[in-house]
Amino acid sequence: MYQSVAAIAAAGASPIVRVPWAESWLIKRALDSGAHGIMVPMVETKEQADLVARASHYTSTEYPDGVRGCGGAFAPANLGLGAAAYHRQANDYIFVIVQIESQLGVTNAAEIASVPGIDGLFIGPADLASSMGYFPYDFASIPAVLDAAESVRVAAKTGGKAAGHFCMNATDVLKKAEAGWDFMNCGADIVALGTWMGTEIAQVRASAPKSKDEGKTE
Repeated sequence: MYQSVAAIAAAGASPIVRVPWAESWLIKRALDSGAHGIMVPMVETKEQADLVARASHYTSTEYPDGVRGCGGAFAPANLGLGAAAYHRQANDYIFVIVQIESQLGVTNAAEIASVPGIDGLFIGPADLASSMGYFPYDFASIPAVLDAAESVRVAAKTGGKAAGHFCMNATDVLKKAEAGWDFMNCGADIVALGTWMGTEIAQVRASAPKSKDEGKTE
């Protein structure tokens, strides 16, 4: 993770780390690597969102309940800052995203969006569909799931937070942007690799010379 974050930042992009769970030490480790933001899965309550916000911020006048530890030298170095300068600025630029991936999270979306220090709510539609009793990979065609996601978007915007949604391709990204969503992913690494490799192998098979013995029968 440390090497990946440094490489992404050096390329001029903002590295966002998705931690495995809403645990303070996991959040601290991701931010100490120099990540410009974090994404925390399966946040369902205001209390969980508050834990995430406190773990993501240093104690300050604005965040008196911040509990992020002050150790870790990689983050300042990755940004070309000294430790003191990083400490003064980090609370202002770290982008904190919580994922809404369950019916309970949808129900509590407005309360989650009200938590200071949470910057964005992001829909994980497959898990959301599953939590609502549907087959997860049918999420894009299930009206109830789409309505739940829209209610989260409205809750985020009402609370002054950014609203994000999982997308598999550019067409979906553009549709979500037109619908008022603020940020989206565009596919996934394993999907991109599989699609590219499948296309290339299909081309090779279609163009490869036929074997002399191909099509012969005994």
